[in-house]
Amino acid sequence: MFDYFEDEGVDYIRKQVEVYVPQGSVSNIDYSLMTQHFPLLSKRNDGYFVKTSAYIWARGENTLDVSRGWDYDEFRRNHLEWYLQSTVKTTRKAFIDEYVQ
Repeated sequence: MFDYFEDEGVDYIRKQVEVYVPQGSVSNIDYSLMTQHFPLLSKRNDGYFVKTSAYIWARGENTLDVSRGWDYDEFRRNHLEWYLQSTVKTTRKAFIDEYVQ
């Protein structure tokens, strides 16, 4: 979904990474979808490693405001409606068509 909004290499660099998913951290339904779309690299008694993509900020830390933490409540009050309308609503159908069929 992120690729829909950002040109790779401008603000973000897309990298392949291995992610550890602890057993029990996703529901059985989510796990089924996860293993359909992300290569399972290995299984351990307490979880799984999968391969996926991560987006790394490419413009340097000096372009970020790291003077304060991200405030979820402030985001909900001031930005959530815009985010839902401009991001989620506009890509939901395309995402479902491609990944949930």
